[in-house]
Amino acid sequence: MDFLEKIRPHLLSDDFFVQEFVMHALQEYPNVPPEWTELLLREAIDSKEKELVILANIDKFTFTDGAVALLAEGYRSAAKDRKHLFARLIANLDPELILEHRSTLAGILTPKAFELNEFLLNGGEEELWEEYGSVLAAMERDENFQQDLYTKAKRLAITLVK
Repeated sequence: MDFLEKIRPHLLSDDFFVQEFVMHALQEYPNVPPEWTELLLREAIDSKEKELVILANIDKFTFTDGAVALLAEGYRSAAKDRKHLFARLIANLDPELILEHRSTLAGILTPKAFELNEFLLNGGEEELWEEYGSVLAAMERDENFQQDLYTKAKRLAITLVK
C-alpha cells in the first residue's frame, strides 16, 4: 500500500486535526491526483470550518478545468474576509488555464492580470528576460516589499525555466 492509498480514507475527515495533518502531509507531495484537488475545493466551499486549512495547503496541487470552476464558485460565494484565499490560488494558476477560462475568471482577475498571463504564454524568450530584469530592478529600487512585483518576478522566472 503506497502513501496515497493510506492517506485517501482521511482526506475528507470530519476530525479537523486529522484533516489538517493530511493537508500538511500532502502540501509538498508532488503527485496528488487532480481529482483530489476538486474534492478538497468542494469541501472548502461546503465547510467553512475547513476552508482555511484546505486553501492554504493546495498551492502546489494540480488544477484542472473543474478546479478552476470550483475556485471561481468559491470566490463568489466566500465571505468578504475569505475571498483572498480563493483569489490567491486563482492568480497563481497556469497561464493556459487562466486564459482558457477568461470569461469565468472575469471580475476576479484584473485586465492587467490577463495581460500578464498572455505575455507569459506568448512572449518571446528575450522579451521575458527583459521584463524579468526590469521587475528585479524595480524590486531593488523600492525600499518596501511589493508583493505584486515579487509575484510577477516569480511567475516570470517559472515561465523562463519552463
